[in-house]
Amino acid sequence: SPNRRLGLTPTLTLTANSKQYVKGIRMTNGYCKSQRTYTKNRRITKASIMYNGGETIAYFGIDNFRNLITVTFDEPVYTDYIAIKVLETYYGSWLDIAISEIEVF
Repeated sequence: SPNRRLGLTPTLTLTANSKQYVKGIRMTNGYCKSQRTYTKNRRITKASIMYNGGETIAYFGIDNFRNLITVTFDEPVYTDYIAIKVLETYYGSWLDIAISEIEVF
């Protein structure tokens, strides 16, 4: 995989002070400063979303400029962290992998 060759399989971990019920995440994938910067940066196309007791594999489209993408779990999870591990990306001309906004709900 090109991600492994370049060492670009990062994980973003969000933590809380105590466990709480989480239904999913919302995120704006890519660097959404402008359409130009959006297409120049890598964007996540597949990620593992991990939490206490499990994980969900999520697929994201490549043309979601400034769109909020929602990933809802099958049922709420009781967790004190959400970790998003990048499994695949859509290539831009820059190596950065960007997320403009993220929300846990």
